[in-house]
Amino acid sequence: MKRPANKPPKRSAPRTQRIKPGQVTPAPETPREVMKVFTGYWLRMLLTLLLTLLSAALIAFAAHLAHSLWPALLFMSALFGLLVSSRRGLVATFEKLRALGEGKLKQHRYADAVYILENFHRMGNMGFDKDGRAHYLLMLAYSSMGETERAAGIADWLQRYRSKSEYAASLAKKQAVVHDAAPPVS
Repeated sequence: MKRPANKPPKRSAPRTQRIKPGQVTPAPETPREVMKVFTGYWLRMLLTLLLTLLSAALIAFAAHLAHSLWPALLFMSALFGLLVSSRRGLVATFEKLRALGEGKLKQHRYADAVYILENFHRMGNMGFDKDGRAHYLLMLAYSSMGETERAAGIADWLQRYRSKSEYAASLAKKQAVVHDAAPPVS
């Protein structure tokens, strides 16, 4: 069957869609990719919690039979292990998000990169970007989309809170070159 002449061919690769001038939305599969990363983390945490509750029930039963304090101490150490594994899992989740955002940026899918990398700039998540790389990538995505005010805000944040990182130093060097090249104001 032939395709009508007025219909454009279907694209194999997803693309961003423009709603209004200056407003760009991510491709439909990008939120699903992000949710898949977070869902994997929460499922692992749920499984760990269930195993901890099961072990707590067994330890409580053993403590009752043994009339000893050792099972309770064992349970506390298991709970500490749960907290450590939760933190490590969350760090790994944000590393996956950063890699996913960087991949979208390399593919020139800036709206997708912004959607993914904004997870690092939300309240409480800024600590997962210890070296400032995710914020630097977010700034590049914003500037590539033409959102200079948001890019400047991320650049300010990067220089204020990650001033010792290589990304902040690179940014300061670029701004010094731009400042030196600007004509003097008379």
